[in-house]
Amino acid sequence: MDFVTGGLLIGRTIRCLTVVDMFTCECIAIETDCCLSSMRVSRTLDWAMAQRGTPGSGRCDNGPEFTSGHFLRWCEKRKSTLLPIQPGRPMQNGRVKSFNGRLRDECLNTQVFPTLPDGKDKIQARRQEYNQQRPHSSLGYLTPGAFAARTAPSPPP
Repeated sequence: MDFVTGGLLIGRTIRCLTVVDMFTCECIAIETDCCLSSMRVSRTLDWAMAQRGTPGSGRCDNGPEFTSGHFLRWCEKRKSTLLPIQPGRPMQNGRVKSFNGRLRDECLNTQVFPTLPDGKDKIQARRQEYNQQRPHSSLGYLTPGAFAARTAPSPPP
């Protein structure tokens, strides 16, 4: 997980929390707003876990949202280990950094967002396109969504 920023037409900055699955390359969630606190981060991750289950660990940088007492207690309560990257080593979180670069180049820098709701809608559409329509060579030229469906555990009989 990581943050990427963009802007509204009126000059306000927006922040996007992106949550990317390291194995499937899927963007599980993007939370977009003008301000995202550690409480918003934990609520977004609760939503993601309700969809996908609780991961054993999560990789992030050392930003204040990920090092706050609230967030550290939230991780402990869910028995999910936080794996912070070393300062100055962004490629230790390369999958999400790559996703954020594409999101910035192909959406945040190329589209106009007159309002926050418009920005949220366009960014979510971009997430869906990325997951369902963009094949990845690292996934055998499957989309992240197709790869995730193919590798999902079978339900018990």
